[in-house]
Amino acid sequence: MDGTLSLTSIGFLVLLVIIVVVVQQVQQNAQYKAIQQRLQELRETELREERARELRSERAQLASQLEAFELSLQSRKIDQLADSDAVYIEQIRQRIKSINDEITGLRQWMGIPFDLEWSEIAERAPKTHSLLLAYDFSHAMQAAPDEDETQMQLPSQ
Repeated sequence: MDGTLSLTSIGFLVLLVIIVVVVQQVQQNAQYKAIQQRLQELRETELREERARELRSERAQLASQLEAFELSLQSRKIDQLADSDAVYIEQIRQRIKSINDEITGLRQWMGIPFDLEWSEIAERAPKTHSLLLAYDFSHAMQAAPDEDETQMQLPSQ
C-alpha cells in the first residue's frame, strides 16, 4: 500500500512537472510571437523611413535642377518659355508631386522645412514659375475656341 501510494505520488509529481513545463512553453511561445511581431513592425517602419529619405533626396535633386534652370533663365534673360523648357519643368513638377504623395502615403510627411509642396519649391524659382504660368495661360487661351467662332458654328434656327 505504501508502494502504491508512493508510485501515485511520484506519478502525480511527474504529471505536475509536465503541466508546468507545457504552460511555460506556451507562455514563451506567446512572448516570442509578440517579440517577432514587434520586430516586424520596427522593420517596416525602418523601411518606410529609408524610402522616405530616398524620396527626399530625389526631390532635393529635382529642386536643385529647377534652381539651376532658374539661374540659366536669368542669365539668358528669357521672357518666354520654349515648349521643351515647359515640358522639362512640368516633368519636374509632376515628379515632385508624386514624391510628395508617396511620402504622405508612407506616413512620413514631416512638413516644413523637411517636406515642401510644389508651390513652396516653385517660390524659390520665381522667374521659372511666372514664365511657366504665362506659358500655361497662353496655351490655354490658344486651345480655347474663340466665342465668335463658336457662335458662327452653331446651326441657325
